[in-house]
Amino acid sequence: MATNNRDRVGRGLELVASGLGPFVDMRMVAAFPGGQDWVEVLAARDQPRYGSKRRYSLSDPRFLLRVVTEERRAFKDQLSRAEQNFASELRETGNQWAHGGAFSADDTYRALDTMERLLTAIDAAEQVGELRRLRLDLQLTATEARPADIPARRPGPQVLARSEHAGLYWSRVARADVVRAMEEYDRLGQDRFLAEHGFGRATAYLLIYCGRSYDSKAILGVAYKFATGIRLSSHDFSGGIYGAARVLRRLGFEVRNVRDPAGQE
Repeated sequence: MATNNRDRVGRGLELVASGLGPFVDMRMVAAFPGGQDWVEVLAARDQPRYGSKRRYSLSDPRFLLRVVTEERRAFKDQLSRAEQNFASELRETGNQWAHGGAFSADDTYRALDTMERLLTAIDAAEQVGELRRLRLDLQLTATEARPADIPARRPGPQVLARSEHAGLYWSRVARADVVRAMEEYDRLGQDRFLAEHGFGRATAYLLIYCGRSYDSKAILGVAYKFATGIRLSSHDFSGGIYGAARVLRRLGFEVRNVRDPAGQE
């Protein structure tokens, strides 16, 4: 029987549990000194919320992802802000899967990619390898399903041509990808970041995050590369209100028009 997207996501969540379980347990044991059973402590703490005591398991990916996102202090030395955001996104994926939701090819690719990134951050090499195989299998399936008159992409770094503008998959870009791009921007500095990724300085729209401003188009372009593995040039998409600004705002970010502060459109 052929593997469908729900099967891929379900298998991915199993791999998240097997890779994340030992890591979460180690960090939480350290955060609860005195030999306390941290799973029992959390179960007792949640009892008033749910009206009864719940049973939690280290083999439950949804529980583990919840712990990573709600007990952030225990993981701050190991996981960056962007990596913790991977767990937040995967909580939504887990809930969608648990409630019988359907997954498109784009949804599935994004979920597997996010799982792979999260487990890479905690050095779960075995699970990362299998997730990568699932993701590549999905890509191969999509390629085989492509009509014969549409050529497959050549292997290697991909740069979209202008004629492919309408085919950009902005739905694959998550908040975590944008945060990761901003972290690289902070690490490299504006000039080096823009030079390495082939973008110019923003002339109107700035992305505002944690009191800092960023070149919105460049940040989104790099976030797209993180999300899809496809490199965009500055000519492949617009940076204005109907381009980068719109995508970033839909992801919940503040984008400010510094050229026209009175009209933030």
